[in-house]
Amino acid sequence: MVGETTAKSELRRAVLAARDEIPASERVRKSNLICARLLVALEPSLHVDADGGAMAGMPRSQAGGVFSGKAIAVYAAMRSEVDLGSFIRDAYAADAEVCFPCMTEPLENDRMPSDVPPETRTNVSRETFDPNQHESGVSGIAFRETPGAGQSEECCPPAQTPRLGHDVSQRPEMRFRRVLRAQYGLGAIPFLAKPMKSFPANDPALSDYPIADAADIDVVIVPLVAFDEGFNRLGYGGGNYDRFLAHVRPDAVVIGVAFSEQQVECIPLEEHDLPLPLIVSA
Repeated sequence: MVGETTAKSELRRAVLAARDEIPASERVRKSNLICARLLVALEPSLHVDADGGAMAGMPRSQAGGVFSGKAIAVYAAMRSEVDLGSFIRDAYAADAEVCFPCMTEPLENDRMPSDVPPETRTNVSRETFDPNQHESGVSGIAFRETPGAGQSEECCPPAQTPRLGHDVSQRPEMRFRRVLRAQYGLGAIPFLAKPMKSFPANDPALSDYPIADAADIDVVIVPLVAFDEGFNRLGYGGGNYDRFLAHVRPDAVVIGVAFSEQQVECIPLEEHDLPLPLIVSA
């Protein structure tokens, strides 16, 4: 969080406090609804009932043709985050390769480049996701109108603030690792049990979980601290997803998830900030 604006830090504290205040039972309900809406976003022919508990005319285990053989980057929820458990189980049931983030101290010759020009970073194309394929007014699934475009100057123009301390040469990196369905079912996965821990790259505890290269990821589900109607996102301040998303394929599907309580009027922007192409909320 070194070098970011005070406005971002203050907004992060406020929104996280509001998210923590959502009753646990309501977080469970909303999380399940978001998981169901993720399936709809990935497969527009599916439909979700008002509670997000049923796919019209199709068992959830069959609602994953789009998943088969795909590498999907998810996350294990911490604290009051959106819980992707239902979506993860559906992905496994549909024979997807499910990958989770692991903070890693990389070897010197195994670093992901840290500085990528914003114009080269991934955005989902209209050919990948077309809002017109969805029923009009699908609640909780929002597409950015012009993927790849810059920020709107009408809402939170870039502050032109230099990203001080952006040298990440000494920082751990977020690398995604493949976790098999049986491994996930057994639990005790070290980087899921301790998601904030930084593991040495050659740690034997990680040997059963191979790294998924960013270029191999087909779908990335991104946790949000806050978002606005311009599809701008506020993360936790470490820049981990910013750096990872800079290296996914141009045709990769990137979807942000958050509770509706996390939507704010305007995210304070800096020069390096880019909007997401798609946000799913409830």
